Amino acid sequence: MRSVAHPHAVPPGRPRPRAPGRALLVMALVMLLMHAGTPSASDSSMRIVTVFATASLSGAFGELGRTLERRRPGLRVRFSFGDTQQLVSRLELGARPDLLAAADARTMQHAAALGRLGARPIAFARNGLGQRDGGYSMAVLRDAAEADGARAFEELVMSAAGRRVLARFRLVPAATPATR
Repeated sequence: MRSVAHPHAVPPGRPRPRAPGRALLVMALVMLLMHAGTPSASDSSMRIVTVFATASLSGAFGELGRTLERRRPGLRVRFSFGDTQQLVSRLELGARPDLLAAADARTMQHAAALGRLGARPIAFARNGLGQRDGGYSMAVLRDAAEADGARAFEELVMSAAGRRVLARFRLVPAATPATR
């Protein structure tokens, strides 16, 4: 049986040519890596509001954050949810959120004692389970990098639309919009 040479086979003694796809792949990877460290024009104009909030607010606040981002292009809301003690510990260690939302007055008193509150807390809801300690409150922090965005988030939470979102997540909105 006679062997038939493959039509694309390299004759013996000649070096095998490199595939152009490999070189293109390497060049594309290098360009991608070079671009990854370079902020685009849209990145430099992005403003980020950082909200520390008790975990029980994750559903309602997540929805409200997405709403605020749609209403204010260029503004992003980043959340860090956790239990109350965790949030306080992070504040003690120097974390710098723009807004703090807690499920109890004691957390806000602790944040005030640390000198972190930039304004008096606003009571905005109760959990509907007979919460007796004043309920949920929020405050813009003294050293907020994005105070305007944090105030916009507060306003959205206190708005009629915000109160409807809170109610959908089984939170009882404050009886009347609170003032400072």
